[in-house]
Amino acid sequence: MRNFKKWISPVIFLLLFLIANECLMMALRPLNLFRNDMHNLRTKQYDNVYVGTSHGKAAFHPAVLDEVTGKKNVNMCIGGQWTIDSYYILKEMLRYQKPEKVIYELDPGYWITECSLGPDYATVYEEIEPSLVKLEYFRDKMLDIDFRATLFPWYVYRQGYKNVIANLKLRTSDDYKNYEDALYSNAESVYGPDGALNLQRIGRPPLDYEFEVWADDKVKEESVKYFEKIRKLCEEEGMELIVVTTPIPQETLAKYEKEYESAYDFITKYMEERDISYYNFNEIEIKGFDRSVNSFNDYEGHMYTDMADIFSRKLGEILKGHK
Repeated sequence: MRNFKKWISPVIFLLLFLIANECLMMALRPLNLFRNDMHNLRTKQYDNVYVGTSHGKAAFHPAVLDEVTGKKNVNMCIGGQWTIDSYYILKEMLRYQKPEKVIYELDPGYWITECSLGPDYATVYEEIEPSLVKLEYFRDKMLDIDFRATLFPWYVYRQGYKNVIANLKLRTSDDYKNYEDALYSNAESVYGPDGALNLQRIGRPPLDYEFEVWADDKVKEESVKYFEKIRKLCEEEGMELIVVTTPIPQETLAKYEKEYESAYDFITKYMEERDISYYNFNEIEIKGFDRSVNSFNDYEGHMYTDMADIFSRKLGEILKGHK
């Protein structure tokens, strides 16, 4: 009895701690469309799965890719997705299905910068269901961050306290419970089936822009490490890995011409050495595609929906040739 009483207080404290954390997460964490993306991956079967960054999210339109390839496609890209996140998306995916192809969208900027603590840091992690995969993910990524964010996951969302009422209202709505896509649509972007994100032609890109410029010696060991894990996972599971770089505005390419040439040379050589199919659509003709900034909602390369349809059709034709 004494031993029982000895443990009861710590157990109660731990339970209250976990409950408080969960309540604060519900209140402070903004809704993210990646919740629906993961629901798609768990409840539907796909032939081609796309992982990568926000460039891929805007560029890959599953409906067009379905039509051209005759296969089922799902867009699992999201802003703030580093190679470690892509790897664990695929690990989680294999708990439910095994596609024929994995298309990895490679934005060179993500290979030369480190994943920093912020609202996007745990987007993928939070949407993976409790499992050994999530435990491994926690060990590899979440333990490396600020201890406050490890112990108190709501810490990174603390600035969202003004939206507490709205967040709770949405999270208790039928649309949220039923994974309705419309919940994540607005005047600027329309979220649709199978992870499609359609950027609307609203506003103009800013005139001033500065990026982290490429240099081969800036490539992060972590990025390469987890890309190699992706490659190995695809080989072991019999999934074809295809790497794609989506178009960016010609104005951006001109401003950083030497840096982008260096980046694309590095990536091309890297993929050739590993016998991985790599398609850089800044160097591939796309009929009807306007390469100026008028096709994008910024200078980074997030395509408007009409251009994404054209791009996806071209990509689909290439993928159809992969048997």
